[in-house]
Amino acid sequence: LVAKEPLVVDPIAIDFDADGRMWVLEMPGFMSAEGAANSREPINNVVVLEDLNGDGVMDKRTVFADKLVLPRALKVLDSGVLVGEPPNLLLMKDADGDLKADAKELVSDSYGRAAASIEHNANSLLWGLDNIIYTSEHDWHLRWKRGKFETIPTLSRGQWGASMDDAGRIFRNVNDAPLFVDFVAAKYYARNPNLVR
Repeated sequence: LVAKEPLVVDPIAIDFDADGRMWVLEMPGFMSAEGAANSREPINNVVVLEDLNGDGVMDKRTVFADKLVLPRALKVLDSGVLVGEPPNLLLMKDADGDLKADAKELVSDSYGRAAASIEHNANSLLWGLDNIIYTSEHDWHLRWKRGKFETIPTLSRGQWGASMDDAGRIFRNVNDAPLFVDFVAAKYYARNPNLVR
Protein backbone atom coordinates (compact mmCIF):
# COMPACT_ATOMS: atom_id res chain seq x y z
CA LEU A 1 0.00 0.00 0.00
CA VAL A 2 1.60 3.24 -1.18
CA ALA A 3 -1.00 5.74 0.05
CA LYS A 4 -4.27 5.65 1.98
CA GLU A 5 -6.76 7.92 3.69
CA PRO A 6 -6.42 10.52 5.09
CA LEU A 7 -3.36 11.28 2.92
CA VAL A 8 -5.41 10.73 -0.23
CA VAL A 9 -9.19 10.87 -0.68
CA ASP A 10 -11.32 9.38 -3.50
CA PRO A 11 -8.53 9.01 -6.10
CA ILE A 12 -9.59 8.51 -9.72
CA ALA A 13 -6.34 9.02 -11.65
CA ILE A 14 -2.62 9.11 -10.91
CA ASP A 15 0.57 10.02 -12.70
CA PHE A 16 4.19 10.11 -11.60
CA ASP A 17 6.76 12.80 -12.26
CA ALA A 18 10.48 12.29 -12.89
CA ASP A 19 11.21 12.64 -9.16
CA GLY A 20 8.90 9.76 -8.20
CA ARG A 21 6.19 11.97 -6.76
CA MET A 22 2.65 10.72 -7.19
CA TRP A 23 0.16 13.19 -8.64
CA VAL A 24 -3.41 12.26 -7.80
CA LEU A 25 -6.73 13.51 -9.08
CA GLU A 26 -9.19 13.36 -6.19
CA MET A 27 -12.93 13.42 -6.84
CA PRO A 28 -14.87 13.48 -3.55
CA GLY A 29 -17.63 15.39 -5.36
CA PHE A 30 -18.84 12.44 -7.42
CA MET A 31 -22.09 10.96 -6.09
CA SER A 32 -21.25 11.70 -2.47
CA ALA A 33 -24.69 13.15 -1.69
CA GLU A 34 -28.13 11.72 -2.32
CA GLY A 35 -29.23 12.24 -5.92
CA ALA A 36 -25.76 13.57 -6.82
CA ALA A 37 -26.82 16.91 -5.33
CA ASN A 38 -23.24 18.15 -4.87
CA SER A 39 -21.59 16.62 -7.93
CA ARG A 40 -21.07 19.98 -9.64
CA GLU A 41 -19.60 21.67 -6.56
CA PRO A 42 -15.94 22.81 -6.81
CA ILE A 43 -14.63 20.40 -4.15
CA ASN A 44 -12.13 18.28 -6.09
CA ASN A 45 -8.31 18.49 -6.06
CA VAL A 46 -5.04 17.63 -7.69
CA VAL A 47 -2.61 16.63 -4.94
CA VAL A 48 1.05 15.66 -4.90
CA LEU A 49 2.17 12.81 -2.64
CA GLU A 50 5.82 12.39 -1.69
CA ASP A 51 7.83 9.60 -0.05
CA LEU A 52 10.22 11.57 2.16
CA ASN A 53 12.08 8.70 3.84
CA GLY A 54 12.41 6.30 0.89
CA ASP A 55 10.38 3.46 2.40
CA GLY A 56 8.02 3.20 -0.56
CA VAL A 57 5.08 4.75 1.30
CA MET A 58 3.92 8.30 0.67
CA ASP A 59 4.38 10.62 3.68
CA LYS A 60 3.56 14.15 2.55
CA ARG A 61 0.53 15.66 0.81
CA THR A 62 0.52 18.99 -1.03
CA VAL A 63 -2.59 20.38 -2.73
CA PHE A 64 -1.44 21.47 -6.20
CA ALA A 65 -4.85 22.70 -7.40
CA ASP A 66 -8.19 22.80 -5.62
CA LYS A 67 -11.79 23.88 -6.18
CA LEU A 68 -12.11 21.85 -9.40
CA VAL A 69 -15.44 20.68 -10.81
CA LEU A 70 -15.37 16.98 -11.75
CA PRO A 71 -11.86 16.89 -13.23
CA ARG A 72 -11.18 13.59 -14.98
CA ALA A 73 -7.78 13.69 -16.65
CA LEU A 74 -4.24 14.31 -15.48
CA LYS A 75 -0.84 14.28 -17.21
CA VAL A 76 2.40 15.53 -15.66
CA LEU A 77 4.73 17.17 -18.18
CA ASP A 78 7.99 19.04 -17.69
CA SER A 79 6.23 22.26 -18.76
CA GLY A 80 3.34 21.85 -16.29
CA VAL A 81 0.43 19.59 -15.50
CA LEU A 82 -2.43 18.99 -17.92
CA VAL A 83 -5.76 18.80 -16.11
CA GLY A 84 -8.97 17.92 -17.91
CA GLU A 85 -11.93 19.68 -16.30
CA PRO A 86 -14.59 19.58 -19.01
CA PRO A 87 -15.12 21.57 -21.06
CA ASN A 88 -11.60 22.87 -20.36
CA LEU A 89 -8.21 21.31 -20.74
CA LEU A 90 -5.77 23.36 -18.68
CA LEU A 91 -2.00 23.47 -18.41
CA MET A 92 -1.31 24.33 -14.78
CA LYS A 93 2.13 25.62 -13.89
CA ASP A 94 4.14 25.88 -10.68
CA ALA A 95 6.46 28.88 -11.13
CA ASP A 96 8.15 28.87 -7.72
CA GLY A 97 8.66 25.14 -7.06
CA ASP A 98 6.30 24.82 -4.07
CA LEU A 99 4.16 22.18 -5.82
CA LYS A 100 1.18 24.55 -5.96
CA ALA A 101 -0.31 25.81 -9.22
CA ASP A 102 0.45 29.49 -9.79
CA ALA A 103 -0.92 29.83 -13.31
CA LYS A 104 -3.49 28.16 -15.56
CA GLU A 105 -3.25 28.26 -19.34
CA LEU A 106 -6.25 27.18 -21.40
CA VAL A 107 -5.17 24.54 -23.91
CA SER A 108 -8.70 23.87 -25.19
CA ASP A 109 -12.26 24.77 -24.28
CA SER A 110 -13.68 21.79 -26.18
CA TYR A 111 -12.49 18.96 -23.93
CA GLY A 112 -15.90 17.37 -23.39
CA ARG A 113 -18.99 19.13 -22.09
CA ALA A 114 -19.49 20.67 -18.65
CA ALA A 115 -23.02 19.29 -18.23
CA ALA A 116 -22.36 15.80 -19.60
CA SER A 117 -22.59 12.66 -17.51
CA ILE A 118 -19.29 11.87 -15.85
CA GLU A 119 -19.46 8.36 -17.29
CA HIS A 120 -19.73 9.68 -20.84
CA ASN A 121 -17.42 12.64 -21.07
CA ALA A 122 -13.85 13.33 -22.15
CA ASN A 123 -11.23 11.72 -19.91
CA SER A 124 -7.73 10.29 -19.90
CA LEU A 125 -4.47 11.77 -21.08
CA LEU A 126 -2.22 8.82 -21.97
CA TRP A 127 1.03 9.72 -23.70
CA GLY A 128 1.63 7.08 -26.36
CA LEU A 129 4.89 5.94 -27.92
CA ASP A 130 3.96 7.91 -31.07
CA ASN A 131 4.03 11.28 -29.20
CA ILE A 132 0.23 11.48 -29.15
CA ILE A 133 -1.59 12.07 -25.88
CA TYR A 134 -4.61 9.80 -26.18
CA THR A 135 -8.03 10.60 -24.75
CA SER A 136 -11.06 8.43 -24.09
CA GLU A 137 -14.73 9.22 -24.74
CA HIS A 138 -13.61 12.17 -26.85
CA ASP A 139 -13.17 13.03 -30.52
CA TRP A 140 -9.63 14.41 -30.53
CA HIS A 141 -6.23 13.53 -29.17
CA LEU A 142 -3.43 15.93 -28.34
CA ARG A 143 0.14 16.31 -29.58
CA TRP A 144 2.96 18.59 -28.45
CA LYS A 145 4.63 19.89 -31.58
CA ARG A 146 6.99 22.82 -32.11
CA GLY A 147 6.34 24.28 -28.69
CA LYS A 148 2.55 24.11 -28.68
CA PHE A 149 -0.33 21.68 -28.36
CA GLU A 150 -2.35 20.68 -31.39
CA THR A 151 -5.49 18.59 -31.55
CA ILE A 152 -5.79 15.55 -33.80
CA PRO A 153 -9.33 14.51 -34.79
CA THR A 154 -10.20 10.89 -34.05
CA LEU A 155 -13.10 8.58 -33.32
CA SER A 156 -14.44 8.71 -29.79
CA ARG A 157 -13.17 5.49 -28.20
CA GLY A 158 -13.67 3.90 -24.81
CA GLN A 159 -15.60 5.02 -21.79
CA TRP A 160 -13.19 5.55 -18.93
CA GLY A 161 -9.42 5.34 -18.86
CA ALA A 162 -6.75 4.09 -21.21
CA SER A 163 -3.64 1.97 -21.01
CA MET A 164 -0.90 0.83 -23.35
CA ASP A 165 1.07 -2.34 -23.95
CA ASP A 166 4.80 -2.56 -24.76
CA ALA A 167 4.05 -2.39 -28.50
CA GLY A 168 2.26 0.95 -28.11
CA ARG A 169 -1.27 -0.35 -28.69
CA ILE A 170 -3.88 1.65 -26.78
CA PHE A 171 -6.36 -0.31 -24.66
CA ARG A 172 -9.68 1.04 -23.39
CA ASN A 173 -12.93 -0.19 -21.89
CA VAL A 174 -16.70 0.32 -21.98
CA ASN A 175 -19.39 -1.06 -19.67
CA ASP A 176 -19.97 -4.22 -21.73
CA ALA A 177 -16.31 -4.73 -22.75
CA PRO A 178 -13.83 -4.46 -19.88
CA LEU A 179 -10.87 -4.33 -22.26
CA PHE A 180 -10.51 -3.76 -25.99
CA VAL A 181 -7.83 -2.57 -28.39
CA ASP A 182 -7.86 -1.26 -31.93
CA PHE A 183 -5.28 -3.27 -33.83
CA VAL A 184 -5.73 -0.70 -36.58
CA ALA A 185 -5.41 2.85 -35.23
CA ALA A 186 -8.67 4.82 -35.11
CA LYS A 187 -7.18 7.56 -37.29
CA TYR A 188 -7.29 5.18 -40.26
CA TYR A 189 -10.97 4.41 -39.69
CA ALA A 190 -11.68 8.13 -39.38
CA ARG A 191 -10.38 8.74 -42.94
CA ASN A 192 -13.23 6.67 -44.36
CA PRO A 193 -15.80 9.11 -45.89
CA ASN A 194 -18.54 6.46 -45.52
CA LEU A 195 -18.06 6.13 -41.77
CA VAL A 196 -21.16 6.93 -39.74
CA ARG A 197 -20.13 8.83 -36.60
